[in-house]
Amino acid sequence: MTKSLAHRQFLKQQLYSFKMVESKTVTEQLTEFNKILDDLENIEVTLEDEDKVILLLCALPRSFESFKDSILYGKERIVTLEEVQAALRTKELTKSMDLRADENSEGLGVSRGNGGGRGNRGSSKSGNKEKYKCFKCHKFSHFKRDFP
Repeated sequence: MTKSLAHRQFLKQQLYSFKMVESKTVTEQLTEFNKILDDLENIEVTLEDEDKVILLLCALPRSFESFKDSILYGKERIVTLEEVQAALRTKELTKSMDLRADENSEGLGVSRGNGGGRGNRGSSKSGNKEKYKCFKCHKFSHFKRDFP
């Protein structure tokens, strides 16, 4: 890479204007951020780790405001760039796992019929067994607990 003034200014401009967006994954955007940092390092531009952390936290979208606050003000010591990036990856992983769990629980609610709430169980005890089938033999005349 060339160490020209124009190239150095271009890379610094990329770094200082870097913003993360909701439409891309955190991992993709961290890769972009780290590439800019590596390019700057290759042309012998050094930045303090604390400055890198601040730049990354400032680049986060609005949905990460509480995360940013907890990282900046929740620690007694200076947080490293690696710690922030690891926490962001963990947050993304947890978020994707929560979304999968929500999708699975929605599927269970639909399969139970009418949301599977307490009202349905109460009405089933009153003798309305035609709507619900036995989980053991799959007939509509009784429930599993009443299986002959």
